[in-house]
Amino acid sequence: MKILVDENMPYARELFSRLGEVKAVPGRPIPVEELNHADALMVRSVTKVNESLLSGTPINFVGTATAGTDHVDEAWLKQAGIGFSAAPGCNAIAVVEYVFSALLMLAERDGFSLRDRTIGIVGVGNVGSRLQTRLEALGIRTLLCDPPRAARGDEGDFRTLDELVQEADVLTFHTPLYKDGPYKTLHLADETLIRRLKPGAILINACRGPVVDNAALLARLNAGQPLSVVLDVWRANRILTSRYWKPWISARRILPAIRWKAKRAAPPRSLRRIARLSVASSMSRWRHYCLRLSLVVLRFTPAG
Repeated sequence: MKILVDENMPYARELFSRLGEVKAVPGRPIPVEELNHADALMVRSVTKVNESLLSGTPINFVGTATAGTDHVDEAWLKQAGIGFSAAPGCNAIAVVEYVFSALLMLAERDGFSLRDRTIGIVGVGNVGSRLQTRLEALGIRTLLCDPPRAARGDEGDFRTLDELVQEADVLTFHTPLYKDGPYKTLHLADETLIRRLKPGAILINACRGPVVDNAALLARLNAGQPLSVVLDVWRANRILTSRYWKPWISARRILPAIRWKAKRAAPPRSLRRIARLSVASSMSRWRHYCLRLSLVVLRFTPAG
């Protein structure tokens, strides 16, 4: 059996070599000639897996080393008889720690106790449930919103999203990205919801960028209405060029994740560029917090 793996997937050769021949290939685009001579494909979120990629190839299994699967056409894979597996919850603890760190920094900056705040968790799966456990262990009140779980009759006091908007001081999103269907989450935080957030609220998006309407969010921030924002993800998870970054920096109340995605380990020049984007901003009072947060969320592995 021949297995194609994304060249940026660490330890793939060690993990899969016991099953067959392993070959590392670019994740975008994957060479068609390689697909025509392979049995299995292991990808990351940068690879769109659909009929146009795999039709006519001998691939009979696809695995993605990600929790999210919006880059995979699962319906077509099932129809084509191609096996599929994802990695739900693979980074759940890291995301919970990121959200917790951001909340602690905001509490320190604004001088409040998290025990005096109500935190609304939208999406109570691998991440949301772990976040709930940690918050409640510290005596922090949580409200839960998860329509699919509520419909299944799962145990839990599930509220509607409207109730969370009305009652919660913090709204943190941890849902998959569904572009349609009864549980659509594309722009779940739309212009109407963002406009209704109470003054001084905190909005956190640590799931998928398009779950929040970033244009509506930026409009509210620029309107000067009190709102703090924590973004771990962006629309299409695009690379943060200065052209895209600067409007958010000027909005003043955003606490961004500073992350670097590169083919290899990020060189010092790249890290200096990220630092300049933060430090050169007009929000001098944020510099301290942005740089501290980067220590939590910046994943940098030296070459070697």
